[in-house]
Amino acid sequence: MKRSDPLGKRALFSVVVEDPAAEARTPGPLDIAVRCSACEARTTTNLPDLVVKAFPFWFWMPGRKPGHLMRCPSCHEVAWQDISRAR
Repeated sequence: MKRSDPLGKRALFSVVVEDPAAEARTPGPLDIAVRCSACEARTTTNLPDLVVKAFPFWFWMPGRKPGHLMRCPSCHEVAWQDISRAR
């Protein structure tokens, strides 16, 4: 009878492959951080991609925080977004 042991010997001898996309990188001059008020996700994208993603609908209200009403790059809902420079 063969039994399954997911945390046994296989876990001792397995190799963890790291995701190269998960590496921390320094933000470029056109990188923008977007925080959605609906889903609370924080997405980092570059300025040209942000313009393309926000194309059909975008509204800016000065003095309001978050002040950009646009489609969220993460949840794709139209909601208020806080846009700042990526750090």
